[in-house]
Amino acid sequence: MFKGLFVPPALCCLCLASAAQAAIPEDPWYVGIHYGAGQLYSGAQYHINGKDNAPLGQNDGEDSIAQNYSQRMSSSSATMINAGFAFSKHWAVETQGAMSGVLDMPFFNGNEKLFDEAELSAQAFGLYGVYQAGSDVYMRARLGVGLTNMSLSGGEIDASYTGYGLTYGLTFGKKLGKLGGFEITYMRYADAVAEDGENCLVIEQGAGLNPTACVPDTGATSYFKVNEKMRFSTLTVGYTFIF
Repeated sequence: MFKGLFVPPALCCLCLASAAQAAIPEDPWYVGIHYGAGQLYSGAQYHINGKDNAPLGQNDGEDSIAQNYSQRMSSSSATMINAGFAFSKHWAVETQGAMSGVLDMPFFNGNEKLFDEAELSAQAFGLYGVYQAGSDVYMRARLGVGLTNMSLSGGEIDASYTGYGLTYGLTFGKKLGKLGGFEITYMRYADAVAEDGENCLVIEQGAGLNPTACVPDTGATSYFKVNEKMRFSTLTVGYTFIF
């Protein structure tokens, strides 16, 4: 007696499945590889206790700060690989990975090079919701969450910083044939974070009360400090295969 009651729900499910199938584009998958420039900012500074480094021209007891001038915003190479699935004409979900080249970081006091062994690099991974607009000429806007890792190394330095957070980007593309399209993409990744105390990297220990602290006179005689939040972004060109 209840047999007929299951017909409308069954028809409804069938209609929804058909509509969902029809909404998926004919070629929903895409994979891209991009290459270009990466922007890295760590805010790294190399500090030297002037009392123990008189030849640098500092007054006795002063602290010398040798700023890495390129670290105001430094450029390196960058590679980005992404893969996505378009579940409708305008919406897709995408995963992505990016890697910077190794950035040399010389530090100067005036024209005198004090430290030239430091290197900085970054990697980022994320999952995004993507809004797509256009056909032959198209745009993709990304918003999601990601993980960024930045590494500072060289000489006595070996530190790695990781952060999670909001990631976003924008792509402009032009289809070239049936295989895919040429694209220009900008991405701003989550900040890598130095927790309390982790932004101090001692190179040479002092003879004061606290020989491993990043404090002039009473701590380390030379040390690095980086920003609590470090930035990584990329501007790349590449080709995306659609299938």
